[in-house]
Amino acid sequence: MVKCAKCGKDIALPFKCKYCGKYFCEEHRLPEFHDCPYLSEIATIKRQQKSFTTEVYTSPLKPSSSEEYEYEVVIKPVIQMPKPITGKELYDFLIAFFIVFFVGVSFAIPPSNVPIYLAAIVGVILATIYMMHELAHKFTAKYYNYNAYYILIPQTALLTFLFALTPFKMVFPGTVLMEHPSQKRVIGITAFAGPLSNLVLSSFLIPLIFYIYDPFLKFIVFTAIQISSMIALMNLIPITILDGKKIIKWNKLAWTILFITAIVHVILVYSGLLY
Repeated sequence: MVKCAKCGKDIALPFKCKYCGKYFCEEHRLPEFHDCPYLSEIATIKRQQKSFTTEVYTSPLKPSSSEEYEYEVVIKPVIQMPKPITGKELYDFLIAFFIVFFVGVSFAIPPSNVPIYLAAIVGVILATIYMMHELAHKFTAKYYNYNAYYILIPQTALLTFLFALTPFKMVFPGTVLMEHPSQKRVIGITAFAGPLSNLVLSSFLIPLIFYIYDPFLKFIVFTAIQISSMIALMNLIPITILDGKKIIKWNKLAWTILFITAIVHVILVYSGLLY
């Protein structure tokens, strides 16, 4: 078992800092959170990521003599934009999708004994909603001009697959990592976006389900509500590796509103009022 170099906590899934080479827990994995000795070098790299260009208008504003002219010079900063999805990231997304799909299909395994075609539908819904959650993180980070990458974590991906063979399921094949986040607000909002996307979906589907009378279509909508609500609620638990802890650090009121909404949705799901 590896210990976090910052807090000393035992960690099963350590994160290695690419600057100082030490191992840290989820909470202290970023250089600014473990007082990395290379913080000044990192700051220099960030400054170098901004470049400037000079535009000179060739039309003279006014002549000062017969041969000399004054020109207007405009300096425009060119900000480095977030990188698009890479081939490696797309590969990780696809592998994660099929692992999560398998979790849904595994409900056909005894003792659940769900018909295989229904289990396959559950798998597609589960994988799609999981991807929506992770992409919400990624694109929110990009909105704030941060690079963010989805990475497949081999250990948790394997655990997700193995737990699918048991009555106890887990869905954590990978995660979205932000590149050098420096603002607590941006980290919190990026974390907030994941469960928010799930609850927006379930909030849209809950009133809709009362107007659906076809049993098969109603099953699909109900399953989407159930999965969205549960993914949101589980991710809002305030522990280090989940979104809840980051959201609380940013805004306790935002976390409280989202958490209560998720509980209400889960209660509606298991109360029998929707299906």
